[in-house]
Amino acid sequence: PGFGNKVAGGEGRAVEQRITWEAEAQVSELGERSVYVLTGEDWHPGVIGIVASRIAERYHRPAILIAFDGEQGTGSARSIPGFDLLAALHSGAEHLERYGGHRAAAGLTIQRNRIEGLRQAVEAHASAVLTPELLSGTETVDAVVCGSQLGLDLIDELELLEPTGLGNPGARLLVRGARLVDIQAKSSAIQPTHLLWGVDSCKAFTGDPTGQELYPAVVSALGTPDFWGRYLTNTVCPGISSSEIALAARNQMGILPIYNDYNCSNVSYYETGHGYAVEATNAASSLGIPKGRLIVIDIEPYGEACPGAGNVDSGFIEGWYDGIRQAGYIPGYYGNGTAGTEFASAWCATVSRLPHIAMGSDLWSFEPSLLGGFSKSAAPNWGPYDTGCAGNTLVWQYVLSGGSSVDVDQDEALSSLPLWYPT
Repeated sequence: PGFGNKVAGGEGRAVEQRITWEAEAQVSELGERSVYVLTGEDWHPGVIGIVASRIAERYHRPAILIAFDGEQGTGSARSIPGFDLLAALHSGAEHLERYGGHRAAAGLTIQRNRIEGLRQAVEAHASAVLTPELLSGTETVDAVVCGSQLGLDLIDELELLEPTGLGNPGARLLVRGARLVDIQAKSSAIQPTHLLWGVDSCKAFTGDPTGQELYPAVVSALGTPDFWGRYLTNTVCPGISSSEIALAARNQMGILPIYNDYNCSNVSYYETGHGYAVEATNAASSLGIPKGRLIVIDIEPYGEACPGAGNVDSGFIEGWYDGIRQAGYIPGYYGNGTAGTEFASAWCATVSRLPHIAMGSDLWSFEPSLLGGFSKSAAPNWGPYDTGCAGNTLVWQYVLSGGSSVDVDQDEALSSLPLWYPT
C-alpha cells in the first residue's frame, strides 16, 4: 500500500536531505541495533520511504521510518537482503493499526503510544533471525570506470536513470586503486579533524560599499572558503546581495544564512523569537533559499553592546525553533557554547523540556575564541565548547577578525551542516 503524497523537484530533494540528516542523528543516538525504528514530527510521508532505503543501505540494517501528525503515525519500512520485513511487522502486529507490503518493503500506521512496543518487538525478531552473514552485506558494482570519467557530465547521465529504488537500484561504479583524499563527514561514523573551512563577515564579499573585494582577498590571504556566513537583511551590515549569490554559485561555495535584524538585547519570550523567525524566513524565501536549509539567529554575548542578552530564555529559543520549522527551514543558533553561560543555560533548560529541539536544530559556538594567525591550511583541530547538554554543534567560529585587513571571522563546520549552495 502507498502512504502519503510525493514532494516534487528541488523542494523534494531538500526535504529528503533534511529527513536523512535527522534520521542519521537518531541512528547515532540509538547506537548499534538489529533494526532501526526512527520517528519524526514533521517528516513528509511521501519522502520517508526513500530515506528508509538510504538508512537500510548505509547501515545494512532494516529501517522503519514513521512520520507523526499529532498522535497518528504513518510509516514506511525497507529491508536488507535475506530479511523478511513483513514477518518482522507480523511480530509487532498488536501495536499496529494496519500494515502491509512484502519481504523487502512495507507501509504501516501506528499510534504514538505504541512506538516503543513496536520497536521492542521488531528488534527482538530481527535479533533472533539475522545472522552475522546477513548483517555483513556484500557490495556489487555495475561498472568499472577510471577517474577521468567521473565528472558533472556523468552525473547528468546517471540522473536520467531516476527515480531509483527497489526494482531500479542506483548505479554503483568502481574506480580501481582509488585513494581517499579530502574526506568529509556524512555521518557520525566518520569525523576527521578538518572538515569544512569557512568565514563569516559583516561586509559583502563582493560589491561591498567600501570598494573592497573581500572574496579574492580571503582566497589570497587565507585560502578558498568552503562556505561563507552572511546576513539575510540590511542591518548595520548589508544583507547578502544578488551579486554575492551569483559569485557563490560560480565557485560552488556554500552560504550560511544569518539573521540579526533585531535589538540584540531583546532575546526573551516565545513571541519574540517566533516573530524574528517569521521575518527571517520571509527574507530567506525572497532570496530563493530552498526549504531544508539552515537559518541561524545571532545571539550575541552579554556585555555593554547587548546588556539584555543575559536574559535569553527558553521561550525565545522555542519560538525561533517553531517559527523556522513551520516555514520548512532548519533552525540554528549562534551563541556561547560554554556550559553555564547565559545562552548555554537557556539552551539546556529548553532541550530538557523539549528534547526534539536538540534533535531538530544546529548550534554555532563562538567559544573558545582563539588568538593567533590562522588560515585554511593552518586551522585548529575541531574543538568548540559544549553546552553540557544535548545539541548538534556543527559550526565553530574559532577566531574573530579583530579588524584585520582581511576583515572576516574564521569558522570550521562539520560537513553535515545543511548549507545553502546557490545554483
